[in-house]
Amino acid sequence: MDADAVKPDGNVDEKKLERNQERLGVGEDHKTEEMRKKHRGTFP
Repeated sequence: MDADAVKPDGNVDEKKLERNQERLGVGEDHKTEEMRKKHRGTFP
């Protein structure tokens, strides 16, 4: 299963992102302010 929602060109595959968030039980609001500043997701 290819779960990477970021395409090689750097764009985000919104459908994959949605599926991944659902699978992980998180929503768009799961990022903290610190994560947003560093452009990081839940995991390093």
